[in-house]
Amino acid sequence: MKNHPCDDHETDEEEPEMTPESTAEQEDLRLAEFRARYARMRENTERELARLAQHRADVRVQIGITSATMEQMSSKQQSELDAATQEKIIDLFDNEAIWDADDTDGYIIQIFHELKAAGAKIATLKDQGWNTLLHTASLWNRSKIMEELIRRGAPLNEKNKNGHTPLDLAMHWGHFEMGQQLRHYGGKHTCEKERDIAISQRDLAQQQLKNCELEYEHAVGSLKRAKQEREQLRIERDRLVVLRAQVVEDCASLANQVEDFRSAVVSLTKERDALHIQNAHLQSELVCEQTARNNAVQSWKMAEKVIAELQQIQEECREREEEALRLRNEAIHDRDVARERAKEAQLDQGIAKQNQMELERERDQAIERLLQNESEVTHDKEKWRKLMAKIELERRNIQIEIDRQTEILRCENEKLEKTVTTLTVSNTRQNADIERSQLTILTMERQLGRYKQELGTVTEQNTKLKEQVGALLEERRLEYKSWRTQLEIKMQQEFSDDLKRILEAVITTWKALQTCQQHMSTLNVTTAQPRASSPSRTPAIMSSIFQNQRPHTSATGSGNSGFLPFIQEAPATGLKGSISTSVLSEPSQLSDIVSDAVLTDREQAIVDHRAQAEAALKDLSIGMTSEQIVQLCTFVQTFVGDVTAYISANLQRLRRRAHAQDKIIERKGELIQRFTHHREEKAKRQSPARFRDCSVRPLL
Repeated sequence: MKNHPCDDHETDEEEPEMTPESTAEQEDLRLAEFRARYARMRENTERELARLAQHRADVRVQIGITSATMEQMSSKQQSELDAATQEKIIDLFDNEAIWDADDTDGYIIQIFHELKAAGAKIATLKDQGWNTLLHTASLWNRSKIMEELIRRGAPLNEKNKNGHTPLDLAMHWGHFEMGQQLRHYGGKHTCEKERDIAISQRDLAQQQLKNCELEYEHAVGSLKRAKQEREQLRIERDRLVVLRAQVVEDCASLANQVEDFRSAVVSLTKERDALHIQNAHLQSELVCEQTARNNAVQSWKMAEKVIAELQQIQEECREREEEALRLRNEAIHDRDVARERAKEAQLDQGIAKQNQMELERERDQAIERLLQNESEVTHDKEKWRKLMAKIELERRNIQIEIDRQTEILRCENEKLEKTVTTLTVSNTRQNADIERSQLTILTMERQLGRYKQELGTVTEQNTKLKEQVGALLEERRLEYKSWRTQLEIKMQQEFSDDLKRILEAVITTWKALQTCQQHMSTLNVTTAQPRASSPSRTPAIMSSIFQNQRPHTSATGSGNSGFLPFIQEAPATGLKGSISTSVLSEPSQLSDIVSDAVLTDREQAIVDHRAQAEAALKDLSIGMTSEQIVQLCTFVQTFVGDVTAYISANLQRLRRRAHAQDKIIERKGELIQRFTHHREEKAKRQSPARFRDCSVRPLL
């Protein structure tokens, strides 16, 4: 087979143009420009949103959704107003008496009518602090004035120099009904406007993200379509290359046959040279085929590289993983098909060699028949000349068609390379987005670590506070225990002192009574005879009194006991020595007076009573009658009642002291609890707030 040298030259010149490197560079440049333009657009959008958020502007007003525009009175309009009108406006803002009165709504509305008649715009009037009349009405809780201003078109969300709206002032000064009316008409807090800005920013970001996703989906779809078209064009190119090779082989075989017949007529030596030339052409054709095969392998490697990049993109996008696997399997299948076709081409080459051998055999036969068919050579020569001209014409037409198809394939290849470049730039952009996301994730992880450290610090502080509270509680418990111990010791000491004092008084009394009884026992018998009833009646009375008031005692052991024993010598009539519990009678008037006095007075009264009792007992004479003895017993009974009242009064005082000490301990517990709560609230206030309350007091 013989190939035309011009065809080889054209093929060598057209192959570099078919490589996608130049087109890929162009697509990279275009995609880089698109990415830079998109980045600039995004930066401008973010900058605009930041500017709007910094100035706390209303995004809805910025984009023109609101129905009314905020108008302010210009300096020209102010100059057109007369002095009286300006004086009314100043008085309307500065005269607090008008706004503080309850029945001045009609007067203020009348001033509005006069100002409107004078040419002033009520809705746009402001003072030096940028406070409108609606701010003033909200400050003074004038609902009728507020409704009149709203009917006149006053802006509901106008801010003063401090950034406060009328609703902020109304809620701050406690005018909740006014705030509800303003909210009903469309008034907002400053924080609500910031929330609207944040919502608008979020919506804008979501819209941009959605647009980017749509662009990405469109690019992926275009990539798929371009890949399918590229595969189809590759198959068509392979088919055309095979067809061209077949046509070239046919043309070369015909030319070789003509040359063979022509050289056979001239000389056998020229025929051998022609065969050598044909062999050289076959080798060059084989080299061309190898070059084409290498180009196909290079194209396949580039395709594998593109597929690897697409696989990386599809690994990042999990939703397209199955499609990438399917495309990879198809590519592997196409590679196998290409290998099978290469094997078939090798088989065809072997068949061509066999055909060449058959042609050589036929040539030998033709040489043998040449001498026999010399007459037919001239006719065949003319016939072959015409056929050669026809074949040459067909070859030219085929070459023109091949050139046209090659140009079409080149254009399609350039388009595919542009698409691949676009996809490469998209991949680069996605990688950059992934890197930014990774940086954001790292930042969030650092913040999380810092928050964990802060949480650990707070936990340690909480543990220390709990330990301190436990120590305080333990100290309080120990203090309470020590106080109770001291209180018990003190009470025991006081009880022992009081008991000693009572015992001393009783012992003194009993001593005096014993002395009196001894004096009575030594009375003269002669003095007792005229009054026979007295000796017998007096011991009986004393016996009855002492038996009722006798404490628990024993006849023996008078030195060891706290009370003295009663007199054992009884008269003839006999004193009953029964031992019974003491039953006290009702206290006398003197006892009531003593029990109502203060404790010191009671103690002094007891000492005085004891002294009086001792003095009275010492002054008793031998001639004392039984009535006097009864009076003495009554005095002793009164004295014992006073002692009992003193003990009762001391007991109540001790109870009051114990109750007061319990209250002091409870107060200490409350103070410790408040201290702990204050420490916890202080720790909570140190942590930053996540949200700002809408009812924050405005800075007036």
